[in-house]
Amino acid sequence: MIKINKLFYYNYLLAFCLTCFNPSIGKSSDTQELDGIWFICEFSVSNNPPDDSCEMLDNDGFLVEQGKISHLKIKNSKQKGCRGDRIGHCFKDGTPGLKAKKRKIGEFVIGSNWVEIDYLACSQRYWFKEYENFWHGWPDDKKCIWTRTKEFFVQRYEGDLEIN
Repeated sequence: MIKINKLFYYNYLLAFCLTCFNPSIGKSSDTQELDGIWFICEFSVSNNPPDDSCEMLDNDGFLVEQGKISHLKIKNSKQKGCRGDRIGHCFKDGTPGLKAKKRKIGEFVIGSNWVEIDYLACSQRYWFKEYENFWHGWPDDKKCIWTRTKEFFVQRYEGDLEIN
């Protein structure tokens, strides 16, 4: 019984030290606060940053909550001036009355500057960097079969949204 208690104590101490002193595990970094709604910047084309500082958002986004990530798709936007002159394929942050459809993607693990998503029996790592008006994310070189080579420029959504 004494060996089990000592083993438990040392494992607990090791876990505590790793959590407190390793920024990829600890919760002190602002980049760890990903829970919320995120949408892709509408005018980020061909893996380039948006040319409008991410003022217009695409109708595709993500819901991040408690270690799970879901895809969101806005269904009722009437916004004009979207890329390709498609009406409703974009919207401005804070647009009232928006509704989104939710589809679960999977669970994720977060590090200091990366997120790893588990989906269809494969884990894909996305690196990210925070900028003034958006976050930039890109897939690791080792890609899952479902991973596109697309880079993401996203912004946290601050408005109200009805999610089904």
